[in-house]
Amino acid sequence: MLKTFIKNEFKNILRDKMTLILLIYPVLIGLLLSQMSVASSAEAKNFIVIVLSILTGYIYGAIAGFSILDDRDDNVFLSLSISPISLKFYVWFKILFVFILAIIAGFLLMVLSGMFKDVAFYKLFLISLVSAFQTIITALLINTFANNKVEGFITMKATGFLIVFPIAAMFFLDWKEYLFMFAPGVWAAKAAQNIVLTDLINAGMVKMNFSFIVYIVLGIVVNIFYVYFFTKLFYKKNNI
Repeated sequence: MLKTFIKNEFKNILRDKMTLILLIYPVLIGLLLSQMSVASSAEAKNFIVIVLSILTGYIYGAIAGFSILDDRDDNVFLSLSISPISLKFYVWFKILFVFILAIIAGFLLMVLSGMFKDVAFYKLFLISLVSAFQTIITALLINTFANNKVEGFITMKATGFLIVFPIAAMFFLDWKEYLFMFAPGVWAAKAAQNIVLTDLINAGMVKMNFSFIVYIVLGIVVNIFYVYFFTKLFYKKNNI
């Protein structure tokens, strides 16, 4: 059954041209960034990669969110309620399927860009993991506050505003960064920034509030809380 579900999800994604473009964009952007002029500063390149890595989780969240919204419009939820397949299982399969794709996409974006050549792969994976939690949160938010595609686009734009906070937080290394840490994507951004500033940190020229691993751990904890909270809201809204 799981194999059939995976096949169907790939078919659903590949038949929509817009979704297909969103799916492969990290590879295209990563390759594009790798060809950027050497005249561009390393700091500028890394900043762009970090922003795009954060954006990946949000975009894939929109893919998952609208996929579930389509099923609701097609009364798939109603059909599943009288079938042997658990509705919760079905919803979480779709969300986690795209969540895994988001992790892979974020990882590929950073690797293909060629801007993190000296960074261990496990660190890039951890950043991609924390960033990908936005996929789950965005998908849940869209299907909690939207009843149709029009409302879905409005909700998606509203949740997109959360991306502003991780970007803004990157300009602060002191106590001011705490003001932005309620946003899900902040933790991945700050962990990535810690990598970018490693040499300066080791030289004692720059100091950040936390180490790389602390940003990652706190990011996982905070995002799991958000996932739990919005899951409860989603279940309540959809009577699951």
